[in-house]
Amino acid sequence: MKVCSKCKQLKTAFYENRAECKDCTKLRMKAYSQNRYATTSEKIKAHIAQVSLKTKSTYVYHSILRSKYGLEPEDYSRMLEDQNGVCWICKAVPTKRRLAVDHCHKTGKIRGLLCWHCNYRLLPAARDNPEILKRAADYLTK
Repeated sequence: MKVCSKCKQLKTAFYENRAECKDCTKLRMKAYSQNRYATTSEKIKAHIAQVSLKTKSTYVYHSILRSKYGLEPEDYSRMLEDQNGVCWICKAVPTKRRLAVDHCHKTGKIRGLLCWHCNYRLLPAARDNPEILKRAADYLTK
């Protein structure tokens, strides 16, 4: 039996080479865990507030912009403003989905912002080949 350095009571249950009893150690570790979790969640909340994100999906989208294209949300907003908020090709105003970042798959160069139909239907159908698109335009105008 020895005296706990924390609670100053005579106890028998101690961890090896510890001056505080097992009960006091458990309480200290629990308080540490709760404090650490609270600090971490506060940091996350502060980060989200700092980039002024409204929803989790926006946060995820901004993360994708950064990791996949190297674009900051401000860059995306600037591009959107330069295009007057419409698709580069068909000039449609987006309704349900954001405009997608279109890029060259060979060079990685960003070309502009496109609606879902142009980015996922029109360009893939033409295999990103400008000649096919020119012939399609000629065909439609004859």
